[in-house]
Amino acid sequence: MLMLRWADCACDFVSINGPNLRDQRTGQYVSARRSTPTAPASAAFRPHVFTMFNRLFDDPPPTLRDMTEDARGQSEVPPDQAATIINGGALHRPVEYSPGDWPHFDQGFAMYERLVRSAWSQLFSRYARRMEREGRHRLLVHGLVAPTSAIDSATAAELGWAISWLSPAQVLAPETGFFTPAFGLAAWLARIPLRPNSIHPQAWRERVARCLLDDLCFSAKLWRRMAAFMSTRRYYLLYGDAVSPTALAIRRAKDSL
Repeated sequence: MLMLRWADCACDFVSINGPNLRDQRTGQYVSARRSTPTAPASAAFRPHVFTMFNRLFDDPPPTLRDMTEDARGQSEVPPDQAATIINGGALHRPVEYSPGDWPHFDQGFAMYERLVRSAWSQLFSRYARRMEREGRHRLLVHGLVAPTSAIDSATAAELGWAISWLSPAQVLAPETGFFTPAFGLAAWLARIPLRPNSIHPQAWRERVARCLLDDLCFSAKLWRRMAAFMSTRRYYLLYGDAVSPTALAIRRAKDSL
């Protein structure tokens, strides 16, 4: 039974990295063969999330499918809180990264990133205490693995969520004056369908913002569930792929945006 659970967990995580090419006619991703079997050199320094789960835990973590079935029945974010988050994302505050350094990330992306940061301040302010910069840097150096004695479950859930939607560099790295866009958000946006010609761009942006908010709130629930599982073991594994924005976007695309 335990091996079957691990096999189910493997299918859940490995399937996230399946298709990698967008069909320009349909806007959907399709499978494509890689030109070389070798992985990027950077992959050697951070093993796959499933590999790390298998190393750290005797039993598999809850799968995205299982957590989805449990969390869907819970109440959604209250309307007043949703309005606060959306309004915070709409404010024309400058993003931290320099648009000149990242020319492919336009003002539309900046609006969605502000929404992510607005959600961050709203969804976790009552649950987790902030981790000091020194502790965050230590977590980055130690490969996103922290002993359960070092942080509590609520803090682990917040950090895991932020790493998922922003990046380890944005959340954990020492301040150097060089900032990156929210790469988890970029992965989510890359997986949603293209805008149909029949929908006005402004109406589409509003729809995407609402769907993004739903997934931000949903993934916060999933990270709390994942952190609760880890809290009864020896370690927290705070890989962004543990509750992947990519996987959430793929599931949303299947249900239609």
